[in-house]
Amino acid sequence: MRQLLDFLESAPRLREVDLFVAPISGTQNGRLVSLACLKQMTIAHGHPPVLLDHLLIPIGVKLTTQVKLPGFLIKDHLPRSPDNPKNLPAFTKVQLSSHRHNVRIKFSGPNGQVNMVSKISQVSETRMLFESLTQFDTSKTEQLEIDHCGFPSSEHPYRALLPMNGLLTLTLSLCASPHIFIHALDPSTSSSGVLVCPKLEEIIIEHRGAFGIESILGVAAARASRGAKLKLVRIISRGGLVEIDVSELRKHVSHVECSRVVDVRGYFSGEED
Repeated sequence: MRQLLDFLESAPRLREVDLFVAPISGTQNGRLVSLACLKQMTIAHGHPPVLLDHLLIPIGVKLTTQVKLPGFLIKDHLPRSPDNPKNLPAFTKVQLSSHRHNVRIKFSGPNGQVNMVSKISQVSETRMLFESLTQFDTSKTEQLEIDHCGFPSSEHPYRALLPMNGLLTLTLSLCASPHIFIHALDPSTSSSGVLVCPKLEEIIIEHRGAFGIESILGVAAARASRGAKLKLVRIISRGGLVEIDVSELRKHVSHVECSRVVDVRGYFSGEED
């Protein structure tokens, strides 16, 4: 640890740092090294907080950490200080992904980007992603994208969405049971009657196979009755074999788009309704 910090301190103009292995132990009694010119940093293996506890990561940096764990825990990626890294606060976009043995949370915004990846032997439970997300202030999040995630119940999606008072766009891409997540947005099913994500304007759903339009229809109608009418619902059917009747949905949403996408040897064509 001392040798690595000495080196980083001796190179104050470093703009890009890629560490294949970071130290997994060792302390320097509260020593902090400023990387004022840093633009990008990647830590591929090891225990990132051990090193990050000694570094000052400035605003605007793209920081990527990757660890191999049985599950996804934020504490295994970030330093313990709430003020570091400085590129994390004020994020406006969150992306969650659980795909091909990678579990990923990506925060981005005007201060930069933080990308946390856990490589695991089995696909992590979606619950861990949402529980990790609730450890942050997501009230200023405007875009939430969820990719290849399953939703065993609406409890964790509801808890994740509840603080997102500024959310404008929700994207569900190739998720298992997207209707369970959409259910969390329905004020008529909440025992407290709370309108989750009151500023939500757009819902984008990309799916394969059959899609139950009833789930989004019920949510759109309930939100419209509460004065929170959706401006856009876009449904993308990958495979091109599914016809969806959106005539009723158009009664409760300002604009509805329904498209079919066919993948033939890398060639994508879309047909918009």
